[in-house]
Amino acid sequence: MPSAADEVRHWVALSDGDLAAARDLLATGHAAHAVFCCQQTVEKRLKALYLHRHGTEVPRTHNLVALAARLGLDLDESRAAVLADLARLYVASRYPDNGIGAALAQDLDRARALSEAAEEMARWLDSLLSM
Repeated sequence: MPSAADEVRHWVALSDGDLAAARDLLATGHAAHAVFCCQQTVEKRLKALYLHRHGTEVPRTHNLVALAARLGLDLDESRAAVLADLARLYVASRYPDNGIGAALAQDLDRARALSEAAEEMARWLDSLLSM
C-alpha cells in the first residue's frame, strides 16, 4: 500500500499532467477543454493538500470553493475569484450548449488568463505542501 506521501506525489503528478494538457490545448486553440484541464489542475492540487494535511481519503467533489473551505485556506480576493471562476466554468466547459460554454470555446484570451491563474494557484498550493 502506498504511503500518504506517495499518494500526495501522485495527486501532484496528475495535476501537473492536467496543467501540461491545458498548455497543449491552448496552443492548438481548444479554449474550453483547456479551462477544464485548468480546473482539474487546481482540484488535484487541493486534494493533494487535503491528503497531506489529513492523511485520509480525499473528498469526492469537484467544487473548488468547497475544497478550499474544508482545508480552511485563507484565500485573498484574487485567489477566491479564480476558484469561483474555475468552478463555474468547469461545468460550462463540459456543456457548450449552455451559452457560457459556447462563448468560452471561442475565448482563447480568457482561457490563457485562467491557465496562468491555475499555474499560480498550483505554485501557491505547492508552497503549502512543503510546510
